[in-house]
Amino acid sequence: MVKIVRLYSGVTIDLLQPITLSSTSAHYLQNVMRRKKGDKVIVFDGKSGEYEAEIKYMSRGTVTLEPKKKLAEVSRPTDIWVAFTPIKKIGTHFVIEKCTEIGVRKIFPIFTEHSENKNLRIDKWKLNSIEAVEQCGGNFIPEIRENTSLGEFVDNFPEDRKLIFCNEVVKEPNLREIFTKDNFSKACILIGPEGGFSDKEREMLSSRKNVYSVSLGARILRAETAVTVALAVWHSHFST
Repeated sequence: MVKIVRLYSGVTIDLLQPITLSSTSAHYLQNVMRRKKGDKVIVFDGKSGEYEAEIKYMSRGTVTLEPKKKLAEVSRPTDIWVAFTPIKKIGTHFVIEKCTEIGVRKIFPIFTEHSENKNLRIDKWKLNSIEAVEQCGGNFIPEIRENTSLGEFVDNFPEDRKLIFCNEVVKEPNLREIFTKDNFSKACILIGPEGGFSDKEREMLSSRKNVYSVSLGARILRAETAVTVALAVWHSHFST
């Protein structure tokens, strides 16, 4: 059985309206997956859902698809955001990939006092996210926001949303404990840098309304591990 290819369209999809793929997607379809004119693919736009499409035109570096039928509406995850301090290149790509696969709505890169990676390639992160969606079977692409400082992020944080501050120096409470005590249907998980938050930053966060300081366990986790653990606990509690 031939595996059907899933691709991001890059444009809003309308039934029977041709879609010209980007050169990257065209190369992937032609030269990696070896698809031919008349073959079926699944295409999604991250907004309206996903569709079965047929390859109508193919030449060197150019592929045109025609959406034939809608397969599913866009599947948005529960209302969770992630804010994290960018780390080394491979680690940051891992964070973006896992946030996308597990399911978040927005991703915020945050500069803190111990930030090491300030050479941000948000355009590249968006491509990483799209690739993750194509592979994992989803059809929703999280919004990746522009970088901001921790102070600015907290100052502009919505009043109707909880901020889950993953604090490496506390031993309790854990995530499951706080979920039983308050309404966390709209929340944001905050993960610090490899060197942790500074004392000043921890004091600032602890003084703010709707900020919940939590432990992720007895061990100090790498940033990319902390994101994965926190999201897994969140989805085990709130996803149906």
